[in-house]
Amino acid sequence: MKSLPSSDTGPNGSREPVSLPARSTTDRRWFRRLGTFAVTSAIVGIAAAGILQTTGIIAQRAAATVAPDAAPLMQVAAIEVQRDTSFRIERSFIGQIEAGQSTRIAFERPGLVTEILVDEGDLVEEGQPLARLDQRLLNAEKSRLEANREAIEAQAELARLTTERSAELEERGFASTQTLDRARLGLAELNARLAEIDAALVQVDVQLDQSVIEAPFAGTVSERLADQGTTVAAGNPVVTVLEQAQPVFRVGIDPSLAGDMRLGDAYEVEIAGSQVPATVTAIRPDLDPLSRTRTILLTLESEAPAILEAGTLRLWQTVEQPGMRVPLGALQEGVRGLWTVSTLRPADDGHHHTVGSEAVEIVHANQDWAYVQGTLQPGALVVIEGVHRIVPGQTVDWVSGDQRAEGAE
Repeated sequence: MKSLPSSDTGPNGSREPVSLPARSTTDRRWFRRLGTFAVTSAIVGIAAAGILQTTGIIAQRAAATVAPDAAPLMQVAAIEVQRDTSFRIERSFIGQIEAGQSTRIAFERPGLVTEILVDEGDLVEEGQPLARLDQRLLNAEKSRLEANREAIEAQAELARLTTERSAELEERGFASTQTLDRARLGLAELNARLAEIDAALVQVDVQLDQSVIEAPFAGTVSERLADQGTTVAAGNPVVTVLEQAQPVFRVGIDPSLAGDMRLGDAYEVEIAGSQVPATVTAIRPDLDPLSRTRTILLTLESEAPAILEAGTLRLWQTVEQPGMRVPLGALQEGVRGLWTVSTLRPADDGHHHTVGSEAVEIVHANQDWAYVQGTLQPGALVVIEGVHRIVPGQTVDWVSGDQRAEGAE
C-alpha cells in the first residue's frame, strides 16, 4: 500500500516530504507472469475459435460431397477336393542298351595274320570271312599227305592183287597158307595206313578252317583288335561283332515292382527323347549285390539305338494311403514343417464366402499336384491361385477353378 504524506516539519519549520517504501522483487515477478498468462490465453482462445470455425466449414463441405460406391469383392478361384485312398508315383530307372549277342572272335590256333577283311563299323553277314592266318605250311602238309596216300594206294593195289593170286595158288596147292596170310595182312596194313593218312588230311582241313574266322551271325564289327602281319596266339581276340537285329535294354528296378512284371509285357523305353516300344524277355531272380536292384531285360523293337546308349524306363507305383490332392499353387509354407491351404466357407449373408486356413502335411508331390493329409476336410473349397492376396477372415466372391483334382497324378 502507498503511505500517506506526513505533516511533520523540518528543523527550520518547513514541510518535508516523506518517501514511500520500495516494492519487493517477488511482487514484480508475479505481476509479469500474470500479464504473460493473460496474453497467452487470449491467443489460444482466438486460435481455438478459428479452428472450430474451419472444422465446421470442412464438415459442411464433406456433408455436401456424394460418397463413392463400395469397391467390389475380390474374386477367388477355388476347387472342391475329395478324399482318395491311394496315389500313384512315377518311378524312373536308368539302364543301357546292349547287343542281343556280342562275340569277341579269335583264332583257335596260333599263326601269322595275313588278311583282315573287315574294319570297325562294317556290316557283316553270317558266315562272312573276317580274317585269315598264313596257310602255307598247312597246304604243304596237305600236299605231302596226299602224295603219300597215292603211294600207299599203289602199294595197296599191289597187295590186293598179290592176295588174290596167293588165294588161287593156295586153292590149287601151289602156295602155302602162310604165304596167303602174309599177303592178306600186308593189304590190311596198307589199308590202315590209308585210313591214317585220311585222318591226317581231315586234321589239316580242320586247321585250314581254323585259319579263317567267320561271322557267327549278322551284325556290325565294333572292334578290330589285330592288324595284318601280327602273330597271334590261340584265343587272342581279333575282332568283335555285335548283333544289331534286336538290341536289348538292361535295367535294374526296385524289387517290389519286379513282382508285377511278366514275360511278354509291353513297355516303352525313353531313348534320346523318343519312346521306343519294348517287350520283357527276361527277369533275373537274383538281386544285384551293389545296387540291390532286380535286373530286367527288354527287347527293343528298333535297330536304331546305339549300343551302350542310356535309356529310361518309367513305371507307375500305387501307394495305399488316404489323403487329398491339391494344386501346388494352393500351398503356403506354415510353421514347424507344416504347410497351409486357404479355404472358402459360406459367409453369413449367404451370397459370399469367407477365407479360412487349414494345416496340411505333404505326403507326395510332383510338378503340378501335392497329395496331402491334415485338417482339410473332404468337400472343402481350396483356393488354387492368388493365395498371397487374401487373408483369413476376408470376404470374397468364389469362382470355380478350371482344374480338378480327380484323376490327377
